Amino acid sequence: TRTTHWREVVANPEVQIVAELIGGTTLARQIIETAIANGKSVITANKELMALAGADIWDQAIRAYEKLADASEPDPYLHILIGDVHLRRGSVAEAVDRYHQAIQGYRESGLLKNAVALAKKILRLDHRKADVLVVLAELNAQDGLSGEAASHYLAAAEEEIAAKHRPQAISHLQRAVAVAPLHADASRRLVEMHIEAGDKAGAAGELLRLAEALRMSGREEPVRFLLERARELDPTAQLPTLAAPAAPAEPQSLNLNVTGLFGDAPEAPARPAVDGLESHRLSSAPAAPVASAAAPVTPAAAPAAAPTQAPLPAEEAPSMHTGLPPVDAPPAGQYSSVSVRDEAPKSGGSLVDLSDILKEFKQSLENQISPDDGRSHYDMAMAFLEMNLIGDAIAELAAASRDPELRPKCCELLGQCYLRQGAPADAQRFLERGLESPGLSDEQALSLRYHLALSQQQQGNEDAAEKLFEEVVILNDDFMDARTRLEDLRLRRAS
Repeated sequence: TRTTHWREVVANPEVQIVAELIGGTTLARQIIETAIANGKSVITANKELMALAGADIWDQAIRAYEKLADASEPDPYLHILIGDVHLRRGSVAEAVDRYHQAIQGYRESGLLKNAVALAKKILRLDHRKADVLVVLAELNAQDGLSGEAASHYLAAAEEEIAAKHRPQAISHLQRAVAVAPLHADASRRLVEMHIEAGDKAGAAGELLRLAEALRMSGREEPVRFLLERARELDPTAQLPTLAAPAAPAEPQSLNLNVTGLFGDAPEAPARPAVDGLESHRLSSAPAAPVASAAAPVTPAAAPAAAPTQAPLPAEEAPSMHTGLPPVDAPPAGQYSSVSVRDEAPKSGGSLVDLSDILKEFKQSLENQISPDDGRSHYDMAMAFLEMNLIGDAIAELAAASRDPELRPKCCELLGQCYLRQGAPADAQRFLERGLESPGLSDEQALSLRYHLALSQQQQGNEDAAEKLFEEVVILNDDFMDARTRLEDLRLRRAS
């Protein structure tokens, strides 16, 4: 079916997707907003329109999605769509809130893999990482992946430690060892945290817990060493009674390097075993003497004689010791204010302010773009508008307005920029200049009059505003919301 009336297209129930290809900022905006109001998906490459009215269009899209999401059984994917729109606007907190609602919906539906993928998307935004890591841990635990869950709890604890939130860090570590009792890294970190907090009894309790978990799993070799460490930390700890160990027939190897995790005994003169318990190591090499009770219990490297794994080269080192992939920084320019964190922080500060990069970028433009190159200045103005850098856009539009062909459009955009900045008098000045430009198209003249009416209304000149809105309605009764504004203005003045 062919038609020359765009309203018939966007109102047609059989049409699901509307593609706006006409360009401009007036009729194109009407088409897009009407299509969204009718529940259609919209495709547009109109950068000029999105730079000027993108925020309003995104707001309308959010309201349309929210209306669908308010249904009795909303699809979690609707929350993702709403979150994506918030993200495009730079509202990261609102986007993350919607993503979490989608995660909850996926969890309730049993679609755990979808929930995990979405949680990782949130993690890449670097937004409240500890909370997101806990969600990932819970999802993996629910999916039966206890090792993955414990690693995420451990990573969350490291985030809390960096933020000096030690109680929360200890809580995450306790949840890690609860879901994966033999997770050595989490257990080691928990012991360290207790010792740093001066809670030797808590550290001893964790060593006893790990020892019991190892004994129950049939790993007897490290148990005596852990019990001895627990006794050194807390002489009042109740230790279980163990049978004398049998001498191993041949060297054995276990995945859990207890002495490497909880500290090797220093080289010191031999002393009698405490309460009949002997120090025990995982390798079959002769055991070193047990540390004295006064010796501090801190993590230490393996003895020089023991084989050690070569460190990863700098370019292969993971971002966290848990082996999690590095977190991607958000794309530059997507948000109004972004900081980029180096993957390998250096001394003297690890944050790079994008304002410095933008400053260098502007300086390079001044050297590359000729003052007479109106088209390049106009394109840069569009880029600055997309980044919501209104002041920079105004400067580029002023430079581009020297081109006679671009002058009407530049004056219109300058007027809209000043209206956005709450400077209607400046907006009026440029809009009037635009109307004086030769060769105006009908649409440009309508748009200039419409925005000039807005500037007069904002300045309290209601007579002038009413006259201009009336001119617009006479020329095009369906132009933007001119008729509605004219009627409201008349009603207000009549009352």
